[in-house]
Amino acid sequence: MVEDKVAQLLYKTAIRALDIEKEISKNIETKAQRFVIFSGILFSITSTYFFVFFDKSFDKIYLIVFIISLIVLVISIFFFTYTLKTYNYISFDMEELIIIAQDFDYNNLIKRLTGTFSDYITERRVINNHKISFLDVGYVFFLISLISIVFGIVFSIFNV
Repeated sequence: MVEDKVAQLLYKTAIRALDIEKEISKNIETKAQRFVIFSGILFSITSTYFFVFFDKSFDKIYLIVFIISLIVLVISIFFFTYTLKTYNYISFDMEELIIIAQDFDYNNLIKRLTGTFSDYITERRVINNHKISFLDVGYVFFLISLISIVFGIVFSIFNV
């Protein structure tokens, strides 16, 4: 009886942890999508501004600042887009699961499912951590680009 309760608790905990990892993955991808869109808009605005400068023949330092900011922005877009990369997760074949379930009693089946879910959760957690690291690197490059764009605009307005 106590073993049933422990098995049920572990199973429910594994299912909750799996749902949490799925939600984390969804949130990471949503943030990355938003930054890809925002970075694309910023890139188009900045490149248009860059070409206006190019036509007016401003000092080359302004052009260099804008070129560097555009390159860094493209790098950030790469990292944000790479965060959206899909991964192959372990999948569950329901027919095979039903066949396996017939060979085990309830307690052993719950234990086995809990172990399988634990492996699946661990795999998702590793993938989510990779995605978070790519997202963080994208943030850094995005901020560098944003700062250089702002400084380029300020310097060009005040002709510093």
